[in-house]
Amino acid sequence: RGRLRWEHHLGAPKVFGNRSFEAGYRGRFMRQVRIAGRPYLLTVANHYLWYPAQVALLDPHTGRVVEEYWHPGSFFQCLLHDLDRDGESEVLLGGINNPGTGLGHAALAVLKLPFSKAPRGPAPANDLFPPATGGGELAYALFPLADVSRVMGQLPLMAKLSVDGAHRILVETPLLENGGIAYYLDADLQVVEFRFSDNLPFLHNRFFRQHLLNHRMHAAESAALGRVAYFPAAPDGNNPALEPLWQYPSAAER
Repeated sequence: RGRLRWEHHLGAPKVFGNRSFEAGYRGRFMRQVRIAGRPYLLTVANHYLWYPAQVALLDPHTGRVVEEYWHPGSFFQCLLHDLDRDGESEVLLGGINNPGTGLGHAALAVLKLPFSKAPRGPAPANDLFPPATGGGELAYALFPLADVSRVMGQLPLMAKLSVDGAHRILVETPLLENGGIAYYLDADLQVVEFRFSDNLPFLHNRFFRQHLLNHRMHAAESAALGRVAYFPAAPDGNNPALEPLWQYPSAAER
C-alpha cells in the first residue's frame, strides 16, 4: 500500500586494531538467498573511504541483521554457487585485501550460508597472519601482485569472477594496459590452470629498460604468478610477511 515496511542502513561503526571507522558505507550487492528453505537478503557494502567491507544476512520481514561478516578490503564481485554439491549455495566474494598503507592483493573469500556454519577457531598466539577483521570464512585466498603493477601503483581490484560449465571458478586479476592474469580454480580454490596476457613480458621488458624494474622477467617469476596463497581467515593483505610467499624479485626503488 505504499507504506515503508522497514529501513536498514548498511554497515556499522567498527573498530579493527587501533582504528575506528564511522558508519559510512556504500551498498555494492543485494541478493535473495534461501537457507533451509527460509528467505533472507544478502547485502554487501564497502566503506566509502577506508577498508572495511560488510557482508550481512538480513531478515526480509524486519530488516534485522541475522549475521554479518567483515573483510579487510572492498568487494567488487559476488557469486552464489554450490561449491561442495550439498544442495546449498556458498557465497563467493572477490575483491581486494588492502587495509592500511599499501596496494594489497586481490582476494577471494568463500562464506557458508549462514556464515556461522564455517568453523571459526581462535588464532594461535604466534600466528604470522592473524585475522585482520575477525575471520569467519569457509575458505580464503590471496593472489600475487605482479611487479609491473606494483611499480606503477595499480590497485589489484579483482576484475572478474565466474563459474564455468565444468564448475571451475574463473578469477581474473588486472594488469596494466588492458591486460590480466586468469586463474581457473577447483572447488577447493586450488589452481587448475592460469595464464597471463601476452603483453606482460613486453611490459616487464619496457620497465626494465626504463630502470623502473631491476631485473628481467624469468621463468621462476612467471611460475610464481600462478601461485595462490591460502589462509584460514583473511589476513592483512599488506603484511610484509606475505612477500616471501611468491619469491620473485620486487621492483627497484627509484
